Amino acid sequence: MAEAGSFADRVKQQADIVRVVGEYVRLKKTGKDFSGLCPFHQEKTPSFTVSPIKQIFYCFGCGKGGDVYNFVMDMEKCEFPEAVKVVAEKCGIAVPRQKERSPEERKENQQRSVLVEMHREAQTFFVKPARRHAGRESGSGVSGGPRTG
Repeated sequence: MAEAGSFADRVKQQADIVRVVGEYVRLKKTGKDFSGLCPFHQEKTPSFTVSPIKQIFYCFGCGKGGDVYNFVMDMEKCEFPEAVKVVAEKCGIAVPRQKERSPEERKENQQRSVLVEMHREAQTFFVKPARRHAGRESGSGVSGGPRTG
């Protein structure tokens, strides 16, 4: 999600997931990790784990997991840019103000967005048939005969 060298990547590098998650969940040190009751489902026995070494969380009860941004997006019901801002503020990192864009920059961004969307559509168009074709060649048919259905 966070592009290497971007503001989001720098925030993630400096953020301590234990501290951020600890603002929402009471965590208890258990060995090298921390555990607590999962905030995403009702439970009586802690199955929610936070790893400070890997900077991730995971719940063995409901299967939710991810990095500090995934946690904040799920808890705050927000999108990635807002999660970056929330984590930065929680960690005392100044959020740069967005500069006003010139008409040329706005046009370039709009063109870039159109191209990205075109690439996504092309990927969808070409990947599905390629996967079906690869499945046929991998012998997923019955006893090497023609596939039906």
